[in-house]
Amino acid sequence: MQWEWLQESKFKSRLERTQDAMTTMGVSIIAGAMTTLMSGSFLFGAVMSFFNKFGFIICFTIFSSFAWSMFFFPVVCALWGPEDHTGDVAPLISKLHAYAKARFTKESTSDDSTKAKE
Repeated sequence: MQWEWLQESKFKSRLERTQDAMTTMGVSIIAGAMTTLMSGSFLFGAVMSFFNKFGFIICFTIFSSFAWSMFFFPVVCALWGPEDHTGDVAPLISKLHAYAKARFTKESTSDDSTKAKE
């Protein structure tokens, strides 16, 4: 089973894929964070305390999401991201599918044998 997001990058190593992702998507992440922070900062000038608190929640959430997506997540992808078949979840999914299929057929055959005895 191949994943489409792995096929989009023409690079093979983890570091090259991470650099490619940051090059292509980094600008959009920065622009989205900046525009949301600017619009949320207008709530700090409100008279009602609800809007001040809501502005803080928006700005804190966007800032922490920006820090996560620009600093922590790329490091995790560069160190432990998928490379060739390392980090591929397809074998896990196929093993779980085989386990569930074996368990289901085992239960259905045992149900049939108990019905036959009755």
